[in-house]
Amino acid sequence: MIHIRHINVALFEPTQMACELMAHAIESSCEEIKVITTGVSSEFQNDSELNKADVAVISLALRDDPFSGLKLLRRLVRERPKVHCVVLMNEDNREIIIEAFRSGAVGVCGRDKSYTHLCKCIRCVSAGQVWANSRQCRYILETLVEGPPPFVTDVKGRLLLSNREQEIVSKVAEGMRNREIAELLHLSEHTVKNHLFRIFERLGISSRAELILYLYSQKPSVTNEEPNEEYSCSPLLQSY
Repeated sequence: MIHIRHINVALFEPTQMACELMAHAIESSCEEIKVITTGVSSEFQNDSELNKADVAVISLALRDDPFSGLKLLRRLVRERPKVHCVVLMNEDNREIIIEAFRSGAVGVCGRDKSYTHLCKCIRCVSAGQVWANSRQCRYILETLVEGPPPFVTDVKGRLLLSNREQEIVSKVAEGMRNREIAELLHLSEHTVKNHLFRIFERLGISSRAELILYLYSQKPSVTNEEPNEEYSCSPLLQSY
């Protein structure tokens, strides 16, 4: 008998009924995905089951309010960094999508998509990839147009990072992996990781995705013609 390794999913919807319906639909669409726990608010406390989750699928709106899914997302990224988070969107809203990725999501999925599509998204992010269609990728890339700020500072303009940390941050923003950064700067990969951990702590973030979007979140928007909707599993924002 071939053993199937299940992808364990934590599912968060505004009501328990919605959780049960979606859990049934997901498991019926893909036998390798198993919903192991559900919740309806950002104050979800079932830590024992959540610890087993590979992926969290989070509705933007929960029982608390229309945007409490983002509050839960930030909490999970902070307290359960090994859980890959996907946000379910009712509409393709640029500001909310950017905020979702800035808050640590590694994927966004529209509610108008099929359950087969959602299952593909879950499989993708569980493998350490980022899930977004071409238009959503464009939203992120638009924030890169003018380049990162020259220095990371606080509201009073004081430098928050050392020269070496700033150098590493700029390479992360270019999409470089730890090994590539280490080779370029003549450091060990372990040293690069230690620098990143300190940077994350100082900036109050917990992932490379958050770091990149932190750098560009205040950049002006750029209007572009909408591309055809195509999805990709991009390693650009992949966690180390």
